[in-house]
Amino acid sequence: MPNSTAFFGLKDFNLLRSLSTELIIFQRIIITAASFIAGTAISISAALSLMKGKKADLLTITKD
Repeated sequence: MPNSTAFFGLKDFNLLRSLSTELIIFQRIIITAASFIAGTAISISAALSLMKGKKADLLTITKD
């Protein structure tokens, strides 16, 4: 007797659910890494602006 789920069986559904969980975890890792890299870039840019003697606020950093 066929399974009563609409498109796929229960095993496929569990596989799909575990894959989506892994993708969510991977996405969070990527977002965390991207924010860390962006924060590091802003910090380096602020340090360089300070060494050049410029005022180091966020607006001047993003304009440069």
